[in-house]
Amino acid sequence: MATDLAEFVGAAIALNLLFDVPLLPGRPDHSGRRFGILALQNRGYRTFEIAIVALLCRDPVRFLYQTFVAEAISTKLLSGFVPGFSGSDSILLATGILGATVIAARDLSALGADPGPHPHRATMPRSTSCCASSASTC
Repeated sequence: MATDLAEFVGAAIALNLLFDVPLLPGRPDHSGRRFGILALQNRGYRTFEIAIVALLCRDPVRFLYQTFVAEAISTKLLSGFVPGFSGSDSILLATGILGATVIAARDLSALGADPGPHPHRATMPRSTSCCASSASTC
């Protein structure tokens, strides 16, 4: 509940700072959008997924559009995308970044996995111990 409240107030402050939207009208605007996205779940999970992917793709598309409009792409900028190693420290840093990315991807992919019953796992009989049968003999 506290994280929802923090997001709610944070969104209102962000709208105020970015677009000069007053704080009071900014809160219902954010909550209306949020509930609109959640209402898409009633139309099916696939519709909800498409809406989330569309929202995730919106920002990079806007960024690329503004980059091309401002004519900010130059050879100096593009050369920054080519990896370069300048010693053992940069190789160690690249290995750490790659490892953190792989681990995060593995952990996130496991979140949605439903293992279900294991086909080779037998159900174990309930064990009885001396403490479970009588407390005075333990």
